[in-house]
Amino acid sequence: MRFFEHTADLGIEVWAPSLESCFARAAAGMFASFVASGPLRGAEQSVRVEVSADGVEELMVSWLEELLFESEVKGIALHSFEVQSVAASHAVGRALGPAFGPASTQVGPVIKAVTRHGLEVRRAGRHWRARIIFDV
Repeated sequence: MRFFEHTADLGIEVWAPSLESCFARAAAGMFASFVASGPLRGAEQSVRVEVSADGVEELMVSWLEELLFESEVKGIALHSFEVQSVAASHAVGRALGPAFGPASTQVGPVIKAVTRHGLEVRRAGRHWRARIIFDV
């Protein structure tokens, strides 16, 4: 994964051996851009995410937006992501993290939205590649 500069936004590129792991790495990169987890104090909370959309790129946007929503509403600093399945129009996964507080530190501007500008999710040889720009 790498971060890249974009005017008033933040972008990431991730590579993974499967589409499921590409979705998980995109989520990890998104959260790593603004929150760092410290030593765990207390139990982690689990969030199940299931989204549907037309096409793999829209599915990626829905997945990441739902994770941001769940994090904000439940006050969880998500840091661990597992995607059980990704099909052409449906994805199911799970995320873990502690409550925002002593076990997490804000390290960058909070992401406001996942944009569609320059969005790419595609197979590149033996791997999957995603390029995503976030509004911060």
